[in-house]
Amino acid sequence: MPKMIDNAENLILSTSKSLLEREGYKNVTIRRIAGLSGIAGGTVYNYYSSKDEIILRIMINEWEMIRNEILCYINTEENVYRCFEFIYNRLRSFTGAYSSTWKIMIKAQNDNSIYNHEEYYKGLNIIIRSIIRKCQGPLLNELNFLADFIGRNITAYAMEEKNEYKNLEMVLKKVLEEIS
Repeated sequence: MPKMIDNAENLILSTSKSLLEREGYKNVTIRRIAGLSGIAGGTVYNYYSSKDEIILRIMINEWEMIRNEILCYINTEENVYRCFEFIYNRLRSFTGAYSSTWKIMIKAQNDNSIYNHEEYYKGLNIIIRSIIRKCQGPLLNELNFLADFIGRNITAYAMEEKNEYKNLEMVLKKVLEEIS
């Protein structure tokens, strides 16, 4: 009789996340995930077709938690720059945890349709548009472009360890002063 495993998918994800954090993307394999989880490799494949799919699910779950934190914060904070700083700090945490994995998966995007970083930017842009709407001004007509521009730049800036939010805030103030 086959061994029944409660919450096999959660076990796969938690084992994979732990392995990814400890040993990095290149050392994550379905065989290692199965072995460390104490389940058969076939069971892993019942849930995910590849390690990239598993890692993507881990990153999506983490991003969804961060996105919810950001939404809660910006709904109560009126200061636009504090909102951007909060986003920056949460993105810094996210990209710090998944920086090398993020870069590998972006590079692999051309070879693999599993990961599409544009979906991440779309979600981030929705959040940023709601922050920009707190400003009033004629350039709100360019809201989609501005949100995309800010989202991509905050993300890129957060990925670099040497960057500090205060430098980015100077640029954001100049851009947002133009729309006010």
